[in-house]
Amino acid sequence: MSSKDLKDVVSKKLVELDELLSRCGSKEVDIREITITEAQKLFRSGSLTSSQLTQCYLKRIEMMDPHLKSVIEVNPDAVQIAEQADKDRFLGKPISLSPIHGIPILIKDNMGTFDRMETTAGAVAMERLRPKSDADVVKKLRAAGAVILGKTNPSEWAYFRSDDIPSGWSGRGGQTLSPYNLTSNPSGSSTGSAVAISSNLGLVALGTETDGSIIAPCSKGALVGLKPTIGTVSTRGVIPLAFSQDVVGPMTRSVSDAVILMKAIMNLDFQPDVHPNIIKGVDRRKFNVGVVRNFWDKKDETIAPMIPQLESSLAKLSESGMLSIVDNIQANPKILADITADNEMIVLRHEFKYSLNKYIRRDVVHLENELQRKISSLADIIKFNIEHPTPEGYNQTHLIGAEATDGLQNTTYQNARDTNRKLSRKLLSEVMDMNRVDAIAAPCASKDSRELYSIGAAAGYPSITVPVGVDESHMPFGICFLGRQNSDFLLLEIARVMEAVLSGTNEGRVTPQFKW
Repeated sequence: MSSKDLKDVVSKKLVELDELLSRCGSKEVDIREITITEAQKLFRSGSLTSSQLTQCYLKRIEMMDPHLKSVIEVNPDAVQIAEQADKDRFLGKPISLSPIHGIPILIKDNMGTFDRMETTAGAVAMERLRPKSDADVVKKLRAAGAVILGKTNPSEWAYFRSDDIPSGWSGRGGQTLSPYNLTSNPSGSSTGSAVAISSNLGLVALGTETDGSIIAPCSKGALVGLKPTIGTVSTRGVIPLAFSQDVVGPMTRSVSDAVILMKAIMNLDFQPDVHPNIIKGVDRRKFNVGVVRNFWDKKDETIAPMIPQLESSLAKLSESGMLSIVDNIQANPKILADITADNEMIVLRHEFKYSLNKYIRRDVVHLENELQRKISSLADIIKFNIEHPTPEGYNQTHLIGAEATDGLQNTTYQNARDTNRKLSRKLLSEVMDMNRVDAIAAPCASKDSRELYSIGAAAGYPSITVPVGVDESHMPFGICFLGRQNSDFLLLEIARVMEAVLSGTNEGRVTPQFKW
């Protein structure tokens, strides 16, 4: 059988399995594209139970995911947890009133769980380094009655092992593929979370982002992805990349699900500069959205084909009267040029070594001797990788670069961190203040200029992506909105309007085709 014939067989099989495994429970509910609110209504009516839904997702993972490789590990206790949720609901226990009670949720494999699952950031070297406790965000999910369905495959080390490795690859999980185009880059580093939810292998998921790792794969997965204001959601117990930019956020098929999940995981006491009124919602006034044309370069071959659909979505938004569009805004080009990727790399390398060594030293129980290895530092991980090279021959340039750093007192690091954050906040504040806008809109992808979400990542400000359309290769793409610090729920409201405007048109979220 030729390579093309084999690919056609796989594609056809995935399409058939998607349909075959779509019905769940005695009432044969189609669980594809189901929302949290719809699932809770089905639970309450008796048309579906948490254990049935959990088992249906596990079956979809078992049958479909060997071809997609989005889920790195399923929770062996998931069905038992779901059965307990059904009992609690039957008995009318207070926990059953939680919006995410009994809801199967996938989490990225860098979020610590004190259970029978591994927590590795996709790295083979981290196997059997078991967290001493759940990550804070996992504690919140469990306290609200959620079912941790399993862990998703990340780009290894949050896409920080090396630049020669494709998005969605990890040593533990292999290469995750996009369900929309099985040969296209699914983006990352929260690749598995995006692919799993796009493919209806779970109801909702959590991802992490340092710079684009929620926004980019959600854009390419026709999902809603919220990168929260830094500090809004605790990252304690999450394997770190860079503490000055790391966040945890929801990755969902609808805005309503993103709102519910965000409210469940927020921790307003975690960082003092998070405004206490962030969760109280936003008023219903007409918001002003600015279109910053620096990020709409028609000469950029990555986004040029998308621009007509993006412009159409903004036009529909304006015509709806629900939002005001302020167009032709220009961000200060000098400031934009001074916010450099080189500075960001300096920050990431210094903070990664410091944070990872601290995590390994403080937050895990060392059981790796069972595998005849000892991992006590980043240096040990680098040595392990040298002794156990990947079959693909991938290197570890970022890990080696991080190991060469000399601590957080280094003035080059401090200057790079402070410069990028100060300039990013200055740029965004000037744009929003001078033009009196509540948020900024731009494409979620760019080849030749720094993406808007990268500016937001350096500033620590929130951003969100909403599905808009598909490109010529059948890959989805979204539009990005970025707001001020602590404007997370304002962005969710803007996203809700965008979603509603595109609903019923040929734009917005599309379902996977599983094509090569």
